[in-house]
Amino acid sequence: MQLSPDVSQVLAGLMKRAAGVRQDRKIWGLSLDALAAHYDASAGTVLLYRRREDDLHKVRSVGKPEPWNQRLLLDFFHNRKPELAATLVMAPVREGDRVVGVLALRRDDPFRRGAGREMTEVLKVLGRWIGCRRDLTIRSAECAIGRAILGNVGARDVTYRILHQFRRFIDYNHGSSVLGFVGGETARVLARQVAWTDGKSDLVGETIAIDSGDIPPGPGGSILTEGFARLWDTLEALREEGSPPKKSIMVGRLVDDEGEVGLVEVSSTTPCFFMDSDLGILSRFLPYLAWCVRRLKDVPENTGGSHG
Repeated sequence: MQLSPDVSQVLAGLMKRAAGVRQDRKIWGLSLDALAAHYDASAGTVLLYRRREDDLHKVRSVGKPEPWNQRLLLDFFHNRKPELAATLVMAPVREGDRVVGVLALRRDDPFRRGAGREMTEVLKVLGRWIGCRRDLTIRSAECAIGRAILGNVGARDVTYRILHQFRRFIDYNHGSSVLGFVGGETARVLARQVAWTDGKSDLVGETIAIDSGDIPPGPGGSILTEGFARLWDTLEALREEGSPPKKSIMVGRLVDDEGEVGLVEVSSTTPCFFMDSDLGILSRFLPYLAWCVRRLKDVPENTGGSHG
């Protein structure tokens, strides 16, 4: 869709202001202010989706107090194509190509035809820029791990730095574990970051029975499905006493030049939590974790854990 000169001017102004802002949520707040002013909206809000709760969290609102219909907003976010009144427009908030929220405006009089499509295009361009910036941030984090290894930082420290990056970029809410194979069908927990509660894990150093043949093949990570029931049962049981059940699990094979050395698992209490973009982040760090596991396989049992 080709933008009109006035909408293009709004977009240009937004891009110029966003360039000096580090936090994405503040950029979405700026976009709300600009679009509400352009369309002379009486009220507006921008909300971001929280995967763990399957809800929309308000980032900013402008104008008159408005009892926004959360179900309507969530239906729009999930592309269920709800019917909107002529005085209401919504547009998807994006990070790269991924929809991460909703921006909604209301007027006392009907919006002009095409206002929703214009808003969508503005937010699409802005979202692509934010997506590129996020990708650069992830690449920078990967480079930092490489520099740590070259700087002779210990393998255990590097491992927990990687788990911290998983938590930073994926925001899982159960935990993540790194396991190294120590026998034919045995693996030892070499590191674990707890996300469901504060404190350390008592699982580090424990061994579990696991068949490497159950791990999904391929160089990247995988989201476990019904086809991997045995591995699911094994990894779901790998949790602290009193912890909630794991409802989503993502795994990655750890392989180096000498062969398969272990696996990493990342889990959430929310069903269907993980996405392809999460696999992309996981896969970036698998070679570094394989390097760590190769050097940690002689760690004695019951060494105590850390949540990173």
